[in-house]
Amino acid sequence: MASTFNSIAQINAEKETWKICVRCERVWFKFMRSQPDVRTAMEICVLDEEGDKIQAIIPKWRISKLENIIKEGSFYVLENFEILPNNDEYAPTKHPYVLKFHECTSVRPSGIVNIPRYIFNFVNFSDLASNADYSWRVFDVIAEVYGMDELVKYDRDGRQMMRIKAHLRNLSGESIDCTLWNGFAIQMAEYWNNKNWNVKKGDPVVIILQHAMVKRWGVHRTQTPLSDITNNLEGQNRTVTNITDGKRLTHDKKLLASIARTLYVGDKDDAGSSTVSAL
Repeated sequence: MASTFNSIAQINAEKETWKICVRCERVWFKFMRSQPDVRTAMEICVLDEEGDKIQAIIPKWRISKLENIIKEGSFYVLENFEILPNNDEYAPTKHPYVLKFHECTSVRPSGIVNIPRYIFNFVNFSDLASNADYSWRVFDVIAEVYGMDELVKYDRDGRQMMRIKAHLRNLSGESIDCTLWNGFAIQMAEYWNNKNWNVKKGDPVVIILQHAMVKRWGVHRTQTPLSDITNNLEGQNRTVTNITDGKRLTHDKKLLASIARTLYVGDKDDAGSSTVSAL
């Protein structure tokens, strides 16, 4: 990175006068529990050319100014922000700190475009049962979809909800169940049933689930392997997209070479949430 910019890895609480050049990977909003339509904060996950990521919090009073400026996939120079410890219940990054925008924070579009769109943090299924960090830190999952249950519709608090369970496995033969909700559920059901998708029936399908985390069912971690992985960014707009450029997925080239189609839970039109259960 040019010497005029700091790297995300350098950021610490010793000062607030950092200047970073980043790409916005994700945008989501937090809402009041008692008033689901009232936004309390806008949050983003950004990454730099080194591949490091950090979360930034935009207070309610700055949302109206920045929500039409900060877009997923775009490049920005961020300067001057408060540095807080990363002790959120659900941590989107491994960075020990998060950024909080204030009245002196500067957000400017950048012409630097050498930052990748996505950096994935794929984990092994076996690690989900043994590593307690995944109960509060998000990660990414890549696996083949080898089965699909029926789409389920039901009412919750007067709202119609939908869910569908996908059965996943990796190259080691480990299996995991992924429950997709609402918009994700509809997209997955349509894809699996070849509706509105250029997919041949019987073709292998691989799903990439980004920003997932574990929620465990059962009292004793060591006595039950059953866990529940929930996508943390429920308010985010998303879509399901075919990935044709395998070079972006450098973490598991063997798996990519073995499949014909990839299903990506991505970033455009439908809001939803997802859950993955390890078997």
